[in-house]
Amino acid sequence: MKKFCWLFVFVPWVIKARRVVLWEEYSNNSLVDEERRLDVRKRPSVALPASPLSKDEHLVASLPGLHSWQGGAHWAGMLESEDGGRIFYWFFEMEKKSQDAPWLIWLNGGPGCTSMDGLFLENGPFHAPKKNGDIELRQSSWHKFAHVLYIDQPIGTGFSWSRNNNFCRNDNCIGHHFKQFLRRFAYLHSELVLLKNQKKSIPLFFSGESHAGHYVPLFVHELWQDEIYEWDIRGIALGNAWIEPRYQYDVSRHAFALGLINAQEFQKLKIAETTCQTALDHKQYLSKACWNLLDDALRATAQNNKHHLKANMYDSRDSVRSTAFFPPGHEAVEKWMNLPTIRAALHIDAQAPRFQECANPPYNALKHQDGLGVATALSAILDNKRPSKQQNNRPIRTLFYNGQYDLICNHAGVHRSLGLLPWRGAATFIQKNYKPWRRANGAPPAGYLLETGTLALVLVADAGHMVPMNQPEVAFDMISRFISFALGSYNTLADSFNYNASPKNKFSPEHICIDRCGSLRNLPLVAKKFKRSSGTSSQSYFNATLAFR
Repeated sequence: MKKFCWLFVFVPWVIKARRVVLWEEYSNNSLVDEERRLDVRKRPSVALPASPLSKDEHLVASLPGLHSWQGGAHWAGMLESEDGGRIFYWFFEMEKKSQDAPWLIWLNGGPGCTSMDGLFLENGPFHAPKKNGDIELRQSSWHKFAHVLYIDQPIGTGFSWSRNNNFCRNDNCIGHHFKQFLRRFAYLHSELVLLKNQKKSIPLFFSGESHAGHYVPLFVHELWQDEIYEWDIRGIALGNAWIEPRYQYDVSRHAFALGLINAQEFQKLKIAETTCQTALDHKQYLSKACWNLLDDALRATAQNNKHHLKANMYDSRDSVRSTAFFPPGHEAVEKWMNLPTIRAALHIDAQAPRFQECANPPYNALKHQDGLGVATALSAILDNKRPSKQQNNRPIRTLFYNGQYDLICNHAGVHRSLGLLPWRGAATFIQKNYKPWRRANGAPPAGYLLETGTLALVLVADAGHMVPMNQPEVAFDMISRFISFALGSYNTLADSFNYNASPKNKFSPEHICIDRCGSLRNLPLVAKKFKRSSGTSSQSYFNATLAFR
């Protein structure tokens, strides 16, 4: 996820991931060298353990702190990639077994931030460990409607490591490592993926947030060209996605719509954006002019409240004084994951590094291409331009969703990026109107939906950068219904969001989840109480953002 590590209040801040860091830090080679000395200890020169021949070797038989578990089998461990790389994964079987169950890959971003954020803080079966190490179960876990695979990539993220300290410096390397890992995973879980020319495989979905918006389109293209396996990719669901920096570095549209900055500040930032875009035109993908756009906007937010506090870039209802770290709970996860008993239970290599939420080496190796977008790869997906050798030509359904109060990868920037991508539906997309999405009759909107062709965009009310963390039931509902739509139960995503519509076949949420795990339909919307309020309702905000379409 393009996001965090630590945001100390007393540091003159920008960010340490999506991962934004101080300009002085990332432009100072001596500091980068020091980070490498501190974070990348030299690994012992020993032979790597062989990849398991059976998935049972990675079965998590028991987990300290988990006292009652009836959620299905789960597996965790390290699989070889290339160049001495070892990638950590954690895979959960769907809670109630079903032959029709799809599987879903979840990725966080950074680069360098662990997907255990997703597992423990957003949509996995477990909440962050308590102080005594006990694990509580999450009612809105996504493994109730799909098999879910959490992956720590690229190399250097979480427990994933390389004996040669070979960290990817470009997208081709990341994509190749991912494909090699997924092939090994498919070998162990052959029931999910079939070899070429076989008749049927299990539908695959990708989901993730922030910098996963950069990863996933590239990975889809990598799998499209796989000569060994036939990957039945049916859908992509990306939250607060980082897809086209040219239109996302500048957050002023969104900040102005939220009432965080005034018109004068908005105009200043618009002028500064042209300097950033000029740098990108000259292939300067690590540009101070671009990185300053967010910091300048955040600095401006401090002028518009009596306490002179900057808005939290991940949730503008909050301020940097109200929480020293983001996201809440990540420290507990780090501590728990590093316990020797947990490492043993998850089959972690003895040589693997200390687990960190966001690690510097993969970020440092990739930051030089921060301004590169994925317009070409994403446009090809939206236009279904597959390699000619592809047998399966079914279009991939694509959902982008954004929390209303996120600044760093905000809704206005994603909408603008999608409207300016070079794909056939762009002109229609720009002209489309949003429709309110209500989870029950008479309820306030859970969000607003815009849909055209195979693409949908949802603004999720009362949420920030990590939508499943802020609105777990809404996210559960949204993704399960998106999967139902992508599997053919409804003609449009809007139909699947309509509780009065009847599904066409058994792939409805009522069949893949609700009959099996209990309905979440009547659970209340989660509205977190924040000390700092923008004073903007979801409806008034929604009206304001339309002005910038």
